[in-house]
Amino acid sequence: MVNRTLTPEDLFHLTMVGRIAIHPGGRHAICEMSHLLPESNETVTHLWHVDTNGGDRTPFTWAEGSQVHPAYAPDGRFLAFIGRKTGEKGQIYVMRTDGGEAVRVTNEALGVQSFKWHPRGTSIVYQSPVDKAGKPGESARARYTSDVRVIERTWYRLDGVGYFGGQRTHLSVVDVTPFMAHRSLQSEPVRDFTFPTRAVTDGPFDVQDYDLHPDGRHVVFVSNLDEDADETQHRFAYETEISDGGEGHLLASPIRIPLPIRQAQQVAYSPTGEHIAVLGHNRPHGQYSLSQMFVYERESNTSTLISDGWELSFGNAVLSDFRADVDAPLVWSEHGRYVYTIATKYGTSQLIRVDVETRTFEWLTQGEHTVLTFDLSRDSATAAMLIETATKPADLFVQGIPLSGEDSTTPRRLTDINGALLEKAPVNRPKRFYVNCGETELEGWVMLPEGPVPEGGFPAVLQVHGGPVAAYGESFFLEFQLLVQAGIAVLFCNPRGSLGYGQAYCCAIRGRWGTVDFEDTERFVDAVTAAYPIDQCRLAIAGGSYGGFMAAWAIGHTSRYQSAVVMRACVNEYSMFGTCDVGFMDVEDLPGAPWEYPDAYVNLSPIAFADKMKAKVLILHAENDLRCPIEQAEQLYAALKYHRVPVTMVRFPEESHGMSRNGKPWHRVARLEYIVTFLKQTLQA
Repeated sequence: MVNRTLTPEDLFHLTMVGRIAIHPGGRHAICEMSHLLPESNETVTHLWHVDTNGGDRTPFTWAEGSQVHPAYAPDGRFLAFIGRKTGEKGQIYVMRTDGGEAVRVTNEALGVQSFKWHPRGTSIVYQSPVDKAGKPGESARARYTSDVRVIERTWYRLDGVGYFGGQRTHLSVVDVTPFMAHRSLQSEPVRDFTFPTRAVTDGPFDVQDYDLHPDGRHVVFVSNLDEDADETQHRFAYETEISDGGEGHLLASPIRIPLPIRQAQQVAYSPTGEHIAVLGHNRPHGQYSLSQMFVYERESNTSTLISDGWELSFGNAVLSDFRADVDAPLVWSEHGRYVYTIATKYGTSQLIRVDVETRTFEWLTQGEHTVLTFDLSRDSATAAMLIETATKPADLFVQGIPLSGEDSTTPRRLTDINGALLEKAPVNRPKRFYVNCGETELEGWVMLPEGPVPEGGFPAVLQVHGGPVAAYGESFFLEFQLLVQAGIAVLFCNPRGSLGYGQAYCCAIRGRWGTVDFEDTERFVDAVTAAYPIDQCRLAIAGGSYGGFMAAWAIGHTSRYQSAVVMRACVNEYSMFGTCDVGFMDVEDLPGAPWEYPDAYVNLSPIAFADKMKAKVLILHAENDLRCPIEQAEQLYAALKYHRVPVTMVRFPEESHGMSRNGKPWHRVARLEYIVTFLKQTLQA
């Protein structure tokens, strides 16, 4: 029953379903559910138990703070998760699945980022930051100079993380058998137990993705142990042994796995440990290179390219502004023939199964949706999945996995977390729209307001996604829904440079931003305004990150847009080289350094065309953005003021590049309000 419209403050009424863990037997699942709290201005997450047959759900954790990253022990009797109490770093907790007290088993000063269970369920290998800089002393000098940063690394900071300082990310292992013995013998109180912990890796490198061998004695991980790791940004796969915890705790030297790639991304052992699946590439097209799947055989020390010729975009590249932070895992089947993961297909992402023997793959899901993450039961017969659509944020689904040669079943919905709210405030379903762009077909979507068409047609805004190696598609965007309800049509598409359409499509804009991608968006607007009742005198453009670049670029190259929302944008490629957290990597896509080829950088910078900009502009930028630093917004603002162009800049303190998705709740609300208000005023909606 319709009795209201959506508002920016509905961020506080919507629930995000996040990471999931299915019981090894497939009978039930645990999933994260997150809420944004208006009074405390924070996001809290708790774990819920969901029956995979009927979908009945009950809260599983309700302690102070948040509980995230659920994972069942191999026998299903215990569940581990990362608990984050208010004001504290996240630590690993373990509890029985039939209830009882959760017990903290780690005490890392900088917290735990992720973990994996030992195959026997007796210990847990985890990833955490380690600070080698040491603690400041007690003298006045030490107290008042401890905030001084000495920078020597090429790559010394990362957006959303901050400055590395002496931090490195490493693996450790914690023995959890004391808790299991306590629960079975009902002996002394849990607080009297200690949980032995020892390092697995150490040194001047950072561990990224990793997996634990079925024997529990080896770990494979992604890193770069070379001295020039920061400069090259290459990533390789390594294997190392876990020490037995004996006297001295000597760490084994990691051995690089011989693979024909320089950009390893994900690794996973087969059930027997004889093989390792690896996703990565050799950077043939720089950051625009599509990943490939390799399988490494440990005994023969050889690797096989499984995905030769597929041109598949592994992982989920479809964007959203209301979604939990989840990963696309790499999971072997029980008998080691298949590898399961997610791939982006046009404007969707789907669960796929890779047959490592025949070197083929099949789509296990189809349809207009985005599969965000999944987990498999022990026998690989059941998949629990997080699925999102354009009209609903993500929910938990379950699907039976067919045998080879059988048709796939349809995912079955287990939760409808936001259904009640969205029945009262219905949302708009985008219409898919294709445009012939000569050599390729451009995929896009159109959202028209409800009600009668105004004289001259609807005002409209073209939204351009970030990345650029990402995609729009079948995902929920609260921002788009709010604009449509405000009477503004929303147009969005996947121009060249987007993922999900093959290698040539993706790398077409390498070193060429603002060329064929701009041509694509302009053709899309031409086609949409010809096919739908759109007022061509009331058009705007909006985008964030690379999309912000495109919004600024557009108003410097065409007069068709009356206004523009430029968010967290790159507008000066020359200065981005030294101020962006990864700006030095742009050399790979351009002829050389900016002082060697200044014209190449200036010609790719929207600010170089500031004298051509006439549209009204709203600039939104986070002050702690390290990907596109705040100086980018300041340069554009100063240039537009100099040319007397109407411009407003809104700055968000203590926020990073991803503020629209993971910023403080009230900042996210304010951001949406600024966008809607500005576009209504400038487009006279």
